[in-house]
Amino acid sequence: MPANWDAVQQITNGRVELAKGPLDLTVNQKAKWVDAWIVQSSTGSAQTYYGSESSGAFAVAGKWIANTRLYNRGTFQPGPAVGIALVYWKDGNQNGYIWWSEDPIELVY
Repeated sequence: MPANWDAVQQITNGRVELAKGPLDLTVNQKAKWVDAWIVQSSTGSAQTYYGSESSGAFAVAGKWIANTRLYNRGTFQPGPAVGIALVYWKDGNQNGYIWWSEDPIELVY
């Protein structure tokens, strides 16, 4: 079961409009932005989304939402896909990032 992506991602018009998942940062680490990629080998489809503090990507405690589309190619269909994400955080004067990939995540209508 995916640990850093929601196990099921919703498809709308062939895209995952709000790629999302859980986010586990320490109390002082403040998430600044997230980039998320989804690829589906069975359809050859791919997309890239991002989210930031100002776009509301971290408005829900313990969650990330990549809610701004950068790129998409192809049309996703229900079934397995791979999710990759990168979160940039800041803690005072320290910066850092975490990244992960999940295979599979399930795409559904």
